[in-house]
Amino acid sequence: MSLNALAETLLQSDAGQALRYALAGHELLQQLGDCRRAAILQRTVVAAHIALGDNAGALIAAQEGLEVCRRRGDRRDEASLLVIFAEIYNLTGQTEVAAQSATTASAIFKSLEDPRNAAASAHLGAAAFLEGKKPAEALLWAREASILYGTLSDRDQELASNRLSILALIDLGEAVQASSEAKEVVQVCREHSMRLLPQALRDLAAAHLASDAPDCGLLTAKEAYLICREESDMLGEAASLELVMQSHVALQETEKS
Repeated sequence: MSLNALAETLLQSDAGQALRYALAGHELLQQLGDCRRAAILQRTVVAAHIALGDNAGALIAAQEGLEVCRRRGDRRDEASLLVIFAEIYNLTGQTEVAAQSATTASAIFKSLEDPRNAAASAHLGAAAFLEGKKPAEALLWAREASILYGTLSDRDQELASNRLSILALIDLGEAVQASSEAKEVVQVCREHSMRLLPQALRDLAAAHLASDAPDCGLLTAKEAYLICREESDMLGEAASLELVMQSHVALQETEKS
């Protein structure tokens, strides 16, 4: 078993021990001049810091690894570390920096003709922009992720990226467009991905509410609720029920006016 494989195995049970093995292995490989394997172990060092809840230590380790990658001109490892940066910054609530790191990684992966990692990074960046209240940027990168996943025929991930587009459109005040796109996603889910249907219905219900159509929102949210209840999906059931209640309130206000 390689040093990295051993450290990764230990991550599941003893992150502190994994960190010690990874650090020792990284130092040894650097002394031997094996920069490539040292870079791989550096990512394990970062993962161990995250597992220990040490985000500051993870950032320091990731920055050290990033500087080595840039000196060596290793673009792939640079992009991989930028994704790790994005994940850490997301954990610490620094969504703008997270989004910038993720989208930079996506551009690098795309230049390396690695569409899957480019798509995943674009999706990560879109989610971070959305969380950081930057819907225009979120929409741009969600569209990019959706296109890339489409070229890979990865329907589930394509639909997940389309969902980010819908949420971004709602935040941009484009509720009618959001409703139109959400309906398309619901139809695709009915035909190909029932597992994602409840979330798609909730997104459509939210779009209906944003476009002042609470009656449609109520029917859609109810359908999502019933599916989740049948499948014993308690979290989905709760999220759907919240939309049902919001739709009821909006409908009552409409009737009063």
